[in-house]
This record gives sequence, structure tokens and C-alpha cells, in this order.
Amino acid sequence: MSVLDGGLAGWTAAGGELFRDVNAPSKAFGELVATRAGTPLLPAKDLAAMIAPDGADHGGGAGAADARCVVVDARRFDEYAVMSIPTAISVPGAELVLRAAALAPDPARTIVVNCAGRTRSIIGAQSLINA
Repeated sequence: MSVLDGGLAGWTAAGGELFRDVNAPSKAFGELVATRAGTPLLPAKDLAAMIAPDGADHGGGAGAADARCVVVDARRFDEYAVMSIPTAISVPGAELVLRAAALAPDPARTIVVNCAGRTRSIIGAQSLINA
């Protein structure tokens, strides 16, 4: 067993970062994975250009996406149903590796993993990279 000298106050006084959220331990784990593994990130502006490369509103749906890209939403279906990126396909995290080959049979096709809070995106993307 270890004890943090000075507790959380000592940690922050020494410059340590605290993660504050309902799922803080899992978010911290996701950030650790991203940092250690170098999980790639895609800015929203770049994704928007991939989804509608001609700048047109294609009206959503999986068929509207650029043939080089498929967007998957790694959240539970009920979360995906409330809001998601246009063209995104619901693929809960545990199914990502299983369904990746069917979603992107061409190895040149980019799979973009999305979630609302970043953690499941990181874990999902890194799982695909590792697989």
C-alpha cells in the first residue's frame, strides 16, 4: 500500500493534474493510452472535409461518407441515437475489432472512431491499431 504525501492537496501543489468527471478513472486511463501509444487524433474540421469533401450537405447516412473513410460511434446504441456525427455507424466498443473488416474491407479506407467524451474513441481506435 502507498500513501500520497500531502494527499490530493499535496499532489496539486506539486503541479499534478486532477481529472474531474463522473468517469474520471476511465478518462485518465484513456488519456494514458493516448499518450503512451500515440493514438492518432483527427480534428473535427478534417473529419468534416472527409465526410463531405465537396463541402455539400449530403444529408447523413452511411452512404454519404467519403469512400476513403467510415465513421463509427463506439458508444452504446442509446447514446448514439441521441446524437452522433452525420454518416456515423453505431458500433459499440466491444464490436469494433470484430466488425472492422466488414466496415472497411479496403485497407486504404480510414476508420474514424467517435464518442461524445473522447475516452471510448481513444480506446476503440487503439484497439483497432493493436489488432
